[in-house]
Amino acid sequence: MTLSRLLLSALTAACLSLATALAASATDARATTWLNVRSGPGTDHAVIDTMSPDEVGQLTECRDDLWCFIQRTGPDGWVSSKYLTAADQTGPSDPNCRYELALDADGPRFRVVCGDSVAEAADRACFFEGADFTGAQFCRTLGTYDTMPAGFDNNISSIRLHGAARVQLCDNAYLAHYCRILTASEKQLGPYFNNRVSSFRVYISTQTQKKEVCVFDGPNYTGEYMCFTPGTYSVPHAARGRASSIELMGGARIRISRNPAFDINDAADITSSKPVLSPEWDNQIESIQVY
Repeated sequence: MTLSRLLLSALTAACLSLATALAASATDARATTWLNVRSGPGTDHAVIDTMSPDEVGQLTECRDDLWCFIQRTGPDGWVSSKYLTAADQTGPSDPNCRYELALDADGPRFRVVCGDSVAEAADRACFFEGADFTGAQFCRTLGTYDTMPAGFDNNISSIRLHGAARVQLCDNAYLAHYCRILTASEKQLGPYFNNRVSSFRVYISTQTQKKEVCVFDGPNYTGEYMCFTPGTYSVPHAARGRASSIELMGGARIRISRNPAFDINDAADITSSKPVLSPEWDNQIESIQVY
């Protein structure tokens, strides 16, 4: 092999190693106020943009003086971590505790500090481009995320949950259209949501359950499923005529119809969860109305 090829190979390997290290070290952060994004680490560098309060980005690098490089939907740049906190908008459950940015071998991380006690901000969901938790990834702590990070819209195949986190997935931005709930990690999303996630909400089970209905293609709330908030829906083609059980949550009720264009005259009211649909409706539902 020629010297030039050896150098090119070494440079390529170094770049790949650097990219892997940066991806592994990224952590989510939320701005606590209007925050200048600068071209370099320090106030002597030019302001290139401003983060709005509660805007979330990913920290990929932090210096000892706590200036951090942040990746976001606007221009990436350097920010002062004095005005950042963990992306979890609920904050630590104990009012005497706070989030603190820590720098270690794995990169910047937010931890919870309560007096002399320290714990990681553990309740989070990690999203992977490939099945079996492989490929490009990002993680988010508790909160509502109306859109996906750049490059991940309709490009998620597996999700790993940490701590007590659960996640609501939706196939449109702003938690719209069709949604489902994950209460455990999934190494391969089913056909309804594989590469179809466009927004999501990370939460814990102690939070108030909103009005929602989940429709399952197996009895006893098993198999693939989709969840719906109040509204009228034509069931997606992949799910039509496949419902075998229905779970109602948060006081929701549902009307089911055999017509793809919902027809109140050909609808049945369901006011409690049904682990097994009657033979009349099993694998017959084409549209629904949640109320």
